[in-house]
Amino acid sequence: MSTKKNVTGREPFGFTYYYPSKLNRAAYRTYNAITNRLYPVRPIVFGASLTAATAYHIKNPENAILKAFPKLGQKLIQIGTASFLTAYTPVFLLRCFLKYWFFSYKDWLFENPKNPSLQTKAWVVVQKVLEYVCPPALYSNNDLLPNLPVPKLEDTVAGYLESIEPLMDKIEFEEVKAKATLFLANEGRKLQRYCTLMSYFTDNYVTGSGRNTRISTVETVS
Repeated sequence: MSTKKNVTGREPFGFTYYYPSKLNRAAYRTYNAITNRLYPVRPIVFGASLTAATAYHIKNPENAILKAFPKLGQKLIQIGTASFLTAYTPVFLLRCFLKYWFFSYKDWLFENPKNPSLQTKAWVVVQKVLEYVCPPALYSNNDLLPNLPVPKLEDTVAGYLESIEPLMDKIEFEEVKAKATLFLANEGRKLQRYCTLMSYFTDNYVTGSGRNTRISTVETVS
């Protein structure tokens, strides 16, 4: 008589018996937020630059950088502010370079891959350097993506009229078209300037007040 052996299965992944506490999760979120805000500069590099700038300003309290700052009460506050701006200015300029050139460059999509331009080759070199020096994490480039551009007012109204033309008869469409002409000549310009102003301060002007502006635009035209 054959006896069956009890075969115990083994889980494909190991069990995790430790879960981070609220303090650990807060520490992780804080570290990730700082890392993403400084990308592509590592926090340890920024900390070393901040320490060096602070030491320089303490050792040379009469330097030109400190003289350019107004007196902010205690000397320590003035030195701290100057040190932070001294250390963060290169990071800010580097992030602007990535946002307004590296992540906004799209000419490589329309070029022959066998004969790329010099600018595309430089773009590839920057990409390889970033991958080697500071590989991005999940949300490292979230704030570096280009802002959503605001389309021309004429194109927005023309697209709206084109989309509703099959849904209306000729008389109704001519009425809406006349309202669209008045909209372009009057409040449309003001709303367009508002959306353009919103795009300078937000990554996506459609969200928040920008979204409400576009909704009111469509309602006004209709």
